[in-house]
Amino acid sequence: MLLISLLVACAVFGLGLATGQVVQTELEESVVQELLQCINLLPTGYRVYVDVDGNVVVIPAGQRAIDLTGIDKGLLKCMQQVLGEMTVLAESSEFEDPSHQSALATGSADFAFLLANGAKGQRIQPGLDAGADAIINTTALVDRSEHRLTKRCAGYYGAYLDIYTGCSNADYVTQYFGGCINYMSSYASVFFWNPDTCNDMLTTIWPHHDCGQGNQVSFLVGVSSNSICYTRTTYSYTASPVSR
Repeated sequence: MLLISLLVACAVFGLGLATGQVVQTELEESVVQELLQCINLLPTGYRVYVDVDGNVVVIPAGQRAIDLTGIDKGLLKCMQQVLGEMTVLAESSEFEDPSHQSALATGSADFAFLLANGAKGQRIQPGLDAGADAIINTTALVDRSEHRLTKRCAGYYGAYLDIYTGCSNADYVTQYFGGCINYMSSYASVFFWNPDTCNDMLTTIWPHHDCGQGNQVSFLVGVSSNSICYTRTTYSYTASPVSR
């Protein structure tokens, strides 16, 4: 009981839970050039647009699902190249979406296009408590602290889920890698925490139940860091570690 109390205290006051907090910054032209050059060398064609959060979103040139472990694995490597400098999302395009109407072929897109459409850069601010901006379940904190005491190459991750936009009143849950996490009701905004010091984390969210039916969007969370808050209708999601 004493150990659990100490773990809760450490969690509440941020001890042992320090992590990198991703914050949005001004977009840098050199980072955009690095991303676009990488994508344009791939054999698969893509388009790009900027979402409501200022994230750069890459979609297939044709109407198909995104697959970062298969045909789109080259895109995943490009996303890893700029991780920590800008947020890049990979989104499926098999169904019509009004936001895709503004998308431009990556061969024609440039820094000016992304900047004019509100794209942001990012940086990782070290040393912040993983739960500084969220309402966190105490039981989950105990579980998270116990895992941090035993291993750093974690087999788990944290999800912050809010029924409102902005992630300001998010509920925190821990999950193990692999498998679909499904909810009956949707969330309006989400962000994720990767405690792993060994691997980046690939997360995919769906606006449908059971991690299916299309329209999924995937993004990376760097080692020992949080993602930004995503304004995305979310019913289900998955997460898995990916090496560099």
